Amino acid sequence: MKKIYSVVKWGCLIGVLVFLVSSCKKAGKTTTPSGLQYQFFEEKGGKKPKVGDIMKLHLSYRTMNDSVLYDSKVLGDSFLIELMQPLFAGGLEEGFALMGEGDSAAFVVSADSIFEKLFRTQLPPFMHKGDKMRFDVRLKQIINKAEFDKEQKEKNAAIEQNDRLQIENYLAQNSLPMEPVQPGFYFLTIKEGKGEHPKSGERVQIQYVGKLLTGEIFDSSSQMGKELGYILGAPEVPNVWNIATANLKVGGIYRIILDTKNRKGLMGTNKLKNPGAVYYDVELTKIGE
Repeated sequence: MKKIYSVVKWGCLIGVLVFLVSSCKKAGKTTTPSGLQYQFFEEKGGKKPKVGDIMKLHLSYRTMNDSVLYDSKVLGDSFLIELMQPLFAGGLEEGFALMGEGDSAAFVVSADSIFEKLFRTQLPPFMHKGDKMRFDVRLKQIINKAEFDKEQKEKNAAIEQNDRLQIENYLAQNSLPMEPVQPGFYFLTIKEGKGEHPKSGERVQIQYVGKLLTGEIFDSSSQMGKELGYILGAPEVPNVWNIATANLKVGGIYRIILDTKNRKGLMGTNKLKNPGAVYYDVELTKIGE
């Protein structure tokens, strides 16, 4: 699915396994000609979304034996998604298009198709070919895409400005001689280390501590119970770590300060719900296998 605007993306939903038990209402189900099975619990008569509109939803999905795989209420938030054309016959998007603001409904779809076409991954081992999944949805709000894009642009600009002020104050208060490598990304070598710098394609191991600018720790390799290893320069590795680690030698330590935009994808940042700058102190412990 393209263009997903959300604090929770579809691909991220796969890994959230929250096992709850809930009753499953059986009466009043209807099937569309394409094979989508659905049941409405509330119909408010509100406006319906068009392709391209942004929908704010509360959503949970589960196996048909009521093992809940994801529930946005457990995470304490709703998420936003752009309505697209159905990705397969009987697709969930067809169900979204049937809803109006304020409506709640359940949709039963093919697990094979959901994982292959929407999540773009294989079925998990606890599910089998031919299984069905149930999605419970409440459509909270429909937002025009142009209005949404304008609002997001203004919001992002405000976050960037606030991050810049936070970082400037942090550098001044701590007398740190750090210059930006690129906007929102600062690098400082704390300890040089010995030997050669790692080369692109080599495996490196690091120990790290991630902190808010207040000094509060939000993540560390010691919390994980092991060092973090990765291939330097690999496309799946956030570029700020590739750049910073390439400047280290074994035993060397660096500090990187990152604004909200640059922190995305780094270890532990998925724990942070609010925007804001962070910093990592990272030690290169090993080069090679």
